[in-house]
Amino acid sequence: MCAVLQTIASTAAALQDPDPAVRQQAASALSLQAGRSAFNRFRIAVHPSVIDDLVSLLSDEESWVRGSAAAALTHLASGGWWGMQSKIGQAPGAIPALVQMLHDTDAGLGCAAALALRTLAQHHSSNQSSIAAEPGALAGLVALALGQQQQQVVNGTLAQRHGPNQSHIAAEPGALAGLVVLALGAQQQQQQQVVNGALAAMAATALKRLAEGHPVNGARIRREVGRTVSITGWLLLMRAGSRALLQGQQRMGSSSSSSSW
Repeated sequence: MCAVLQTIASTAAALQDPDPAVRQQAASALSLQAGRSAFNRFRIAVHPSVIDDLVSLLSDEESWVRGSAAAALTHLASGGWWGMQSKIGQAPGAIPALVQMLHDTDAGLGCAAALALRTLAQHHSSNQSSIAAEPGALAGLVALALGQQQQQVVNGTLAQRHGPNQSHIAAEPGALAGLVVLALGAQQQQQQQVVNGALAAMAATALKRLAEGHPVNGARIRREVGRTVSITGWLLLMRAGSRALLQGQQRMGSSSSSSSW
């Protein structure tokens, strides 16, 4: 027991190391330990500076350090530990930093932030309110949940069941050649679709957690969705999005096991 606590203490101290690689390794190690058991989460959480140091790393200059810090906080708050959800949610700068990560161009960071926000919001009304009130939170999650599918719907419906459009597209110089090139790169596109599908699914689940048992948040999310797409577009997105997310989950499941959302 003492050896384990000493290991946690030394790992926690490394969160403040000047070398970003050391900071990232420390955050990843704590994330791994926290994900193994509730007892580990408790032993890490009682360390006086772990939460504040991990929250500080959410604004680290290195993106891979930020992602590891978000993952560690997610694991610490998992399992319905209300007290830890409160501690992280109330930590100065935690929610704003996670919301900022939603808007990062790195899809991995966006997914890590959405997962962290989902975990903090689950069955926690105070965090639900705090997250929804943070500027850019709902807009960011809605954009992630709908953005990729919206573009797919626009591109797909351009030619679908529309003879003139099909003819115009085929007649455009370079159009068919470009499509062939894209088709040859289907494997890479498929991998990107898996990433986009996972990110959209995580954002959608975070929105669900924010709305559960919280009518005010539910209304806010509906208004945000209404500003993003029309009613017709929303129906199209739901159909296309459901297919895309299902396909993405199936592809992810064939390559690795995933936790249930």
